[in-house]
Amino acid sequence: QRLGVTPASPGPRPPIDLGYINQVSALELDELPYGLIVLDSQGFILFYNETEAQLTGFSKEKVLGQPFFEKVAPCTRVQEFEGRFHDFVAGKLGRVVFFDFAFHFEKGTQNVVIGLSHGRKQGHFNLMLMRV
Repeated sequence: QRLGVTPASPGPRPPIDLGYINQVSALELDELPYGLIVLDSQGFILFYNETEAQLTGFSKEKVLGQPFFEKVAPCTRVQEFEGRFHDFVAGKLGRVVFFDFAFHFEKGTQNVVIGLSHGRKQGHFNLMLMRV
């Protein structure tokens, strides 16, 4: 259960090869060392990699087609996350955006570096989640 939202403290940015994630197969995306979720412009989940499934305990089958901000991660329904995503989709933030976010759980806080980039298809957006 998520208990609240506060910004994460800034940390180093992990290396990400954006060209790679937009060219390789789904099997290769499943092996990334960080979570990758592909969303459409409304925030519906189009792809959910195995790394993120393992880290969250949510099966791919459970989350595919679901609205990320409303059903899968409602604690992200704040300007700092969902608002930033919609600003990114609208082209207000550039081609790639990174920001820090803290997920608060009963067992403690998980600081995550969030990355947003354009997906391999028009109207698809990569949401990268790197635990720090």
